[in-house]
Amino acid sequence: MITNKSSTCLFLLCIVNAYASEDGMFEQESISIQDTRWDPLDAKNTRWEPLDAPCLSTCSNNNELTADILQVCIDKCMTNSHCCGNRLNGESPSSSAARLSCANGCEIAWHRSTVALCKSDCDDSFNQCDYKHPNIRSSFEACWSCQEGCESWPEEEACSKGCDHADSLRDIGYYQYEEPVVGECTQSDIPRFLFAVPAIKTMS
Repeated sequence: MITNKSSTCLFLLCIVNAYASEDGMFEQESISIQDTRWDPLDAKNTRWEPLDAPCLSTCSNNNELTADILQVCIDKCMTNSHCCGNRLNGESPSSSAARLSCANGCEIAWHRSTVALCKSDCDDSFNQCDYKHPNIRSSFEACWSCQEGCESWPEEEACSKGCDHADSLRDIGYYQYEEPVVGECTQSDIPRFLFAVPAIKTMS
């Protein structure tokens, strides 16, 4: 039977075996503990050795894109015969012909710092029914259809056109995204005691 104290200790050992990855999921890292007979209730004679804390990504300060702000860019798409609408307000949850729409390009532009990066994402998405952008939570669906009344398929450059339209809207937040720094690691604010394991040798 496992007591409450034992459960707590076992829980801490489980934490040792897990660390947060960049995408927020948990990955397992095996740790060898030689003395399998160690009794978690015999803590008074045990020396604890802290491990290095895991490398965690810091939270960004990027502003959330709202349906209203996205619509300002989409309105520019509409004036240039791009009829696929706003997926954030439910008007057009998907695009068609395995191409992202001009409206999708506007959304990507909010989550990028430059026009070049936005257009590169559009190129990466081409001929994909389901495109997952690295900075956007929900995937883009591109093999269905736009909203009722929009019968034309997005042209090949539709997504890139959205990137261009967003370039004139920097004053309302487009292209202000703080790109994550590759290799950046933050450890200072992590409680070190959570990442300790009992030493093999006990204190006399």
